[in-house]
Amino acid sequence: MLARGAAKGDPFTACQMPINVLDPSYHSFILNYVPKAVAAGVGVLAMKSLANGGFFGRPAGPKLIPDRLSVAEALYFVWSLPVSVLISGPDSPAMIQEKIDLARSFQEMDAPRRQALVLRVADLAGPAIESYKVPPR
Repeated sequence: MLARGAAKGDPFTACQMPINVLDPSYHSFILNYVPKAVAAGVGVLAMKSLANGGFFGRPAGPKLIPDRLSVAEALYFVWSLPVSVLISGPDSPAMIQEKIDLARSFQEMDAPRRQALVLRVADLAGPAIESYKVPPR
């Protein structure tokens, strides 16, 4: 949709898309759309940074957190990309506080560190965790 809108000259000011550490390994928004959005001056609204609960094994998939990475690593990965905002759906006040604390202690990850995280979880990428992604036509 972003690519079609940009090609038509539609006046987007922001675009919301799923962005997380699994994304580069499966129908990637980070690789295919974020650079186009940034080049066009379109704000990137990152959602599904924890794969809509998929990183925790919900509904019945493999767990990334805590088995492969921490919540901090998952969020710092996204915050280190050219995103305008990270939209998060916490399940409890404790999760809100955890994310506030992580935002306060955030330290940007460089490209090699982000790539190491991607490689650490790449074998789990796909519809089992990112079920909300529809392959491009």
